[in-house]
Amino acid sequence: ETIADYPSYQFTASFVAQAHLTLQIDPDANGAGKFQVKGQDYQPGQCHDVGAQVSIRAIPDQNNRFVKWLDNDSASPYRTVYIKSGDNVYTARFVKTGTVTMKAKITTTGESGGGVTKVYTPDLGADLTITATPLYGYSFVKWEDNGSTEPSRTIANIGVDDLEFTALYQPVISVSASAPVGGGSFTGVGQKLHSEFPLTVTAVPYNGYRFGRWLDDPAKPAERELTVGDIVDNRINLQAMFVRVCNVVVQPQPGQHLLGAVAITDDGGAEFTLNPGTGAYSALVDAGAKISYQAIANPGCDFVRWAWDGSKNPVVTDMTIDKSRTFTAVFAERATINCSVKPGQETWGAVSMVYEGAPAQSGPNFHVGKWVQITATPKPNARFVRWSDGSTSTVRNLQVAEGEKTYIAEFVRTSSVIVNLTSDTPGEQPPTIGQPGWPAARRSSSTSRTTLAGTAPCSSTDSTAGICRSSTARSSRCRRSRTWSWITSTERLPPAPWSAGSIRAILEPNGASRPIRRPVTRAAGNG
Repeated sequence: ETIADYPSYQFTASFVAQAHLTLQIDPDANGAGKFQVKGQDYQPGQCHDVGAQVSIRAIPDQNNRFVKWLDNDSASPYRTVYIKSGDNVYTARFVKTGTVTMKAKITTTGESGGGVTKVYTPDLGADLTITATPLYGYSFVKWEDNGSTEPSRTIANIGVDDLEFTALYQPVISVSASAPVGGGSFTGVGQKLHSEFPLTVTAVPYNGYRFGRWLDDPAKPAERELTVGDIVDNRINLQAMFVRVCNVVVQPQPGQHLLGAVAITDDGGAEFTLNPGTGAYSALVDAGAKISYQAIANPGCDFVRWAWDGSKNPVVTDMTIDKSRTFTAVFAERATINCSVKPGQETWGAVSMVYEGAPAQSGPNFHVGKWVQITATPKPNARFVRWSDGSTSTVRNLQVAEGEKTYIAEFVRTSSVIVNLTSDTPGEQPPTIGQPGWPAARRSSSTSRTTLAGTAPCSSTDSTAGICRSSTARSSRCRRSRTWSWITSTERLPPAPWSAGSIRAILEPNGASRPIRRPVTRAAGNG
């Protein structure tokens, strides 16, 4: 094609302004380096469009380091700049550095490891502080070159020569212990250094428990020594069994150790100790164990019971211990009590004794401090008078005292009197006991007297005193009625108003009847 083929054309050209990008090294510093622009090595004299964004990077040479860009004090070697009209100059400061290398070594194996390793590039002439930092499961021991155990150290006035410092580390051994069923704790466990071995771990039982055994080695005591040979993968794991125990005391009742003693016949594997001052045995017994024991009374004393359950069997076998217990034996000094009826009065009354809720007999069968009840019971036609110590109570509750006591019951005989009256007057009937107007006989136990009272006709107008009392009936010879009151006793017989009468009285202590006839002489003029 040629221009001639077309009648006319218009051509437009576009132009973009550019500016130079200058990257340079700070001449006042002693370092060296190079640059990259947009990831490519920088070439001096480069031009870039005005307004464009350009990425630049400062790269220090070996044994040098980038410090900053002088125009903005940025410590990053990377930055993006905007191209502007005129000169675009960016200056990077580089300084020369030395090389310090921190290494790590394991003391137990001599191999590298156990801590952080790092290479430092400090400025020449500067001071550098480095710190040994152990990895997990290790502990810093010391610096190999000078033996210092301080993990941090400072290297002064760094030069151009490469420096190396090695930190020594040792494994940290995790020592742990546990109790699968509880019952105790442990000392000596935790994070331990390899250099601390051998070390001691102790199983400590809680209150109410004892150490049983180590599961890995039952023969080991509660306080055991661990060596490096026990370490597996930098760990030692232990397990211990604890046994619940019960505090058991077998004893005489306090204050009674002179009356009796106790003995342990089967300790159930426990170690009982004796307190000679109280006679008590005590021990820590494994829960579930069985023990046997017994009570032994001293001469003149008796075993009474076990206080905890009231059992009167002094021998206890196979007692299962499930909690802390105190087994107390109660003893008592033996005392004698005699209770009887006064000799010759056995048919007049009886005595009885009740001890501990049951009938008892006289003899050495009673215990000091206990209570006994004695009772005196009179038989018919008798009454109780007194005990030999003067007491007049038929029922007595006595506390048993030491030694021998005697209680004798005394009785007295009472009598029954029968009076039969006859009249010496023809056709006149004497009063009859039991007929209307005569009450039953009344016996007074205090005077051994029988009183007979009633109403009967009387022929006398002035009967013997005490006999004819008042007028209530009439007779054929005496027109005044009188009330008769008869009183008889074992000491005397009453006067009889009937001349032909008779009195018969039962006066014998054994109840036999003996007739008595006693005529009565009446005064002249009596009716």
